[in-house]
Amino acid sequence: MSSSGGQSLKPASGSSKSDRKDAESGAETSKGPPVSSASSAGEDRPSTGETSVAPSTASTATGKDEGHGRRMSRRKRPKVEYKEMDEKLANLSEEEYVSDDDNSRSKSDRPSSATIGPTSASSQAKVADVVEEEDSEHDEPAGLEGAAFQSRLPFDKMTAQEAACFPDVAQGPPQSQKVFIYIRNRLLQLWVENPKQQLVFDNALSQIEPPYNSDGPLVMRVHSFLERYGFINFGVFKRLRPLPVKKHGRVIIIGAGISGLTAAQQLTQFGMEVVVFEARDRKSVV
Repeated sequence: MSSSGGQSLKPASGSSKSDRKDAESGAETSKGPPVSSASSAGEDRPSTGETSVAPSTASTATGKDEGHGRRMSRRKRPKVEYKEMDEKLANLSEEEYVSDDDNSRSKSDRPSSATIGPTSASSQAKVADVVEEEDSEHDEPAGLEGAAFQSRLPFDKMTAQEAACFPDVAQGPPQSQKVFIYIRNRLLQLWVENPKQQLVFDNALSQIEPPYNSDGPLVMRVHSFLERYGFINFGVFKRLRPLPVKKHGRVIIIGAGISGLTAAQQLTQFGMEVVVFEARDRKSVV
């Protein structure tokens, strides 16, 4: 560029080219090969005879990837198994599915081989014996023994009350006691067999087997004793004989409960005039 009044200001081509070359050479020197940290450290630090090997980031990365892959594969395996099972179940027909279910139930219900043997047979026999003993204990006796049992009296001996009312029998020979016990149990049996009808002496005597019916007065005494103490002819039953018209005395009973009314009934049968007093306006339901 030139001006009329001055010198030209155009820079010299040689200087500009040299400057460019210097800049390019400086850039090339800065772009040289990278120096590793290990070599630089080795050059700066003195050698001690031991070499320290640092784990590479690439190896750690690959290890993590492998571990992650294993975990993912372990998690995926159950899903694959479930899918396979679902596919198998989907391919099964309804009859096959039901048959498999029945087979599994029969296997579970089948007793194990360890429980089958002589020990199990002996244990079952013991259990059966125990059940039979319990059944025999719960079964009530029948006949003369059952009648005495239901009346809460001993089957083969006299009570203290009976001994007090029959001193001649209690202090007599054992044979007389056996006769008394048989007559008492037989009268109880006749009442238990038909508790809806009054058991009178005449009917009872005809149903007692010989030779026990040979002593009529003893049978009458035993019958009166059982009736007096409420072992026979109690409760609601059909009377074969009317109540005695002649009264032997008068009795006052306080309380119209179940026990008071029962006592009034018994005393009325014995020919007593009975009066019952009750404080409330109602009587017991019999």
